[in-house]
Amino acid sequence: YFEHHKDRLCKESESVEKTKSDYINWLGTGPNGKAENAEHNSKAFISGDILSRFGAQNVSRALELVTQRGGASHYTAPPGSVFHGCSLLFLRLEFADAWPDIIEREVPGVKFRRTPPTSDRCPEAAANYEAIKAHSFTKADVAKITAKNNALAETWRFYEDEERGKQHRTVRSLKRGVFTKGKESGKAKTRPSSRGTPGREFPESTVSTPNYQMSKRANVPQGANNNKPVPSKGAQ
Repeated sequence: YFEHHKDRLCKESESVEKTKSDYINWLGTGPNGKAENAEHNSKAFISGDILSRFGAQNVSRALELVTQRGGASHYTAPPGSVFHGCSLLFLRLEFADAWPDIIEREVPGVKFRRTPPTSDRCPEAAANYEAIKAHSFTKADVAKITAKNNALAETWRFYEDEERGKQHRTVRSLKRGVFTKGKESGKAKTRPSSRGTPGREFPESTVSTPNYQMSKRANVPQGANNNKPVPSKGAQ
């Protein structure tokens, strides 16, 4: 959305609320959103179609494999495919920091060039951009957007399941860390919580990251919320 409208957003002063409203309608999920908008955005997701032409019929399995392989997978188009004789390098966005090394290793001679962050290229609309990134989808929104694209629905479920798995491991690891520390010393160390409430128990010390309070023993974010809405995937 932002790339499509950046000439307007970067050159004109527009309120954050107007940008958010226009974004929701562009998605086709808002009160004034059109069904054809949701269908258009759904069809714009073509990863499933491309993967199928290279022999990968299951998008979730392709995402599992690319994750296990460190962010990159190779596919060769089978006979009968319009891409027969070609190979596909499938990359996962969450591993983008490793892309320069992956590209150099997998495609010798090709150099990966980074572009400046959108917030740097368009500082006048940085707040608008962050508002779009922070947008969350309801279950009804997701159903509407993914209704016409099974591969997109499958991909969305993969990310939701992955997030739920992380949150489940967070709770289990945190509890195990507290109980283990209690057994070792008789009582877990008591530290002020991130909200300033005294008496909250932590396994060993905590370290700060830009987004979470992390437990060294648990090595996972604390305070996971299973009801947290799904973050926007269409901001860029």
